[in-house]
Amino acid sequence: MLYWFARAVIRLVAAVILRWRVEGRKNVPATGPVLLAINHTSAVDPFLGGSAIDRRVHFMAKEELFRLPLVGSLLRQLGAFPVRRGESDRRAIRQALALLEAGEVVGIFPEGTRSRDGRLQQAQTGIAFLAKRGRAAVVPMAITRGRSLRILIGEPLYAPSGGESAHEQYRRFADEVMQRINELMIRAS
Repeated sequence: MLYWFARAVIRLVAAVILRWRVEGRKNVPATGPVLLAINHTSAVDPFLGGSAIDRRVHFMAKEELFRLPLVGSLLRQLGAFPVRRGESDRRAIRQALALLEAGEVVGIFPEGTRSRDGRLQQAQTGIAFLAKRGRAAVVPMAITRGRSLRILIGEPLYAPSGGESAHEQYRRFADEVMQRINELMIRAS
């Protein structure tokens, strides 16, 4: 209940104050597992990205946020779950895979952290691992800020199978996801 109320408020504020435009909502599959892959330049990106689509999004969020009593409680109520950055967090991976297996949408920032200068960084290969193991569509999303807020949602990508080593597949796929996000950012400017 809180999630849908918060989304409605964010959509209203984003439309009236930020004059947001969302393009490509139809690219998000209506059912089934989805990884929403978003560029990350602001602390409000999870709220904007999650509000831009019509399905509920469960975000991976840095573990430090959950240590703050009010913030951690609110994030949990909104469906977020903690991830320890900079390492292979098995608990967060299990949580993400369980959500994907249940046909849910998991929001992640493939770069693993916020970009301070707005430029894209190299993606972590975890996105490819989750896409493959969770049999999820990966939907790239670019959030851009200029005269207005624009959110562009790209067509779904699917992790490859077979051929090269898992590490090579994951690296290539993670790079492809970031390339698609970059293309969306260029289109928005």
